[in-house]
Amino acid sequence: MLLWLTLALLWSTTCWAQRKSGWVSPLQPIPLVVWALPWSRTNSSLRTVPLAWRGCIQFWAEIACMSPCGLFSLPACFFHHLENYKLGEDLYFSSTPDYENDITGIRVSIGDSDVIKSIQLRYGSSWRGSHGVRGGKTQEFLLRPREHIIGVFGAHKRYLRHLVIYTNQGRLAEFGQAVGSRFSALPGQTEMVLVGIFGLYNPLGITSIGFQWEVPRVG
Repeated sequence: MLLWLTLALLWSTTCWAQRKSGWVSPLQPIPLVVWALPWSRTNSSLRTVPLAWRGCIQFWAEIACMSPCGLFSLPACFFHHLENYKLGEDLYFSSTPDYENDITGIRVSIGDSDVIKSIQLRYGSSWRGSHGVRGGKTQEFLLRPREHIIGVFGAHKRYLRHLVIYTNQGRLAEFGQAVGSRFSALPGQTEMVLVGIFGLYNPLGITSIGFQWEVPRVG
């Protein structure tokens, strides 16, 4: 509880993303309901959040922004590898870091009312564990050689309901329907690509999601 209160005090009151009406053109910032932070190269068991970074987090159904701050450094175990962590009825998930392979595919399972129930990532030639809950209809998108995810857009209404991923080869994949508040997540630097995801879920589906960005593992 003390950690959450500390975070709440450090978050600023406004968000850089301006609310838009309707869908926006690709790669424009729109209201965020996601976490976004760089992926540290330090030992996974000792990973820490960089002292200065900017991102947004959905917190108690409200949107707040984290501004650059040098006053604290959170243990990354708070963000990574906490399969038993709970926020209310929600459980935490995170993808396992892969320092040799890039993301080469994504599977998204969609249930009733376009609720996204689970997400699964493929690194190299191997599919990793699914994050979320079982059930729903699964859709799959495979990346080409040297193709990377460079932007994510979607919509959130109590649950994650829509995902659109953009690649550096000009392709996109869409999952679910654009219902609720729209969000965007982009890397802090142009050379960065998506390397992992994390978030919260409950028995019905994914309630929050975050994205980690880093330079590609494979040239």
